Order: sequence, then C-alpha cells, then structure tokens
Amino acid sequence: MILMVLVMRHILISTFDHDTDKLIFSKINDFNQTCHEFSKKALFAASICTEFDFVQDAYQEYNNSKDIGIASKIIESHSN
Repeated sequence: MILMVLVMRHILISTFDHDTDKLIFSKINDFNQTCHEFSKKALFAASICTEFDFVQDAYQEYNNSKDIGIASKIIESHSN
C-alpha cells in the first residue's frame, strides 16, 4: 500500500512538472512571437517615418552636431 502511494505520488509529481514545463515553454514562445511581431511593426512604422522631411532634418542635424537634444526638438516641434 505504501509503495503504491509512493509510486502514484512520483507519477503525479512527474506529470505536474512536465505540464508546468510545457506551459512555461508555451508562454515563452508566445512572448517571443509577440516581440517579433511588434519588432516588425516598429520597423515598418520607422520606415514610414523616415520619409518625413522633419525626420530627415533631425537626422541630418544630429549627424552634423552629434547633439541629440537639438534633433529631438526638431521632431518634438512636429508632434502636434
């Protein structure tokens, strides 16, 4: 009887551990997939934004002066 209880307990713990591992792997996989989708959308949005004249001006200003503050102000002035 005690042996049977110990075997059943071992099986239940092993099953629980396996199910927990599968759930964690699934959640990590979902998170990675969501991050990848957001990354693609952000790249698409950034590609569109680079076509705005003020964004190009801000980039050119940053490239010339290496002052991100000035470049940020150019972009911020067009955020309305």
